[in-house]
Amino acid sequence: MTVRDTAAKMHWDLKINEWSEFPNPQKWFASGEAMSHLEHLYSIGDAERTNKNGVLYYKLKKD
Repeated sequence: MTVRDTAAKMHWDLKINEWSEFPNPQKWFASGEAMSHLEHLYSIGDAERTNKNGVLYYKLKKD
């Protein structure tokens, strides 16, 4: 999943039902938050990261 895909699926404490309803500045903040968590998972070895045409994709590793 991309960072944006991950952010769109996360639970946010906002009175908004769908990602498409998020204000654009909030999407940037949410994506940054998601990316920081994904990068942490990658750095501790719990996730894989690939770069396809300049887009980062993350995948949780299975035990």
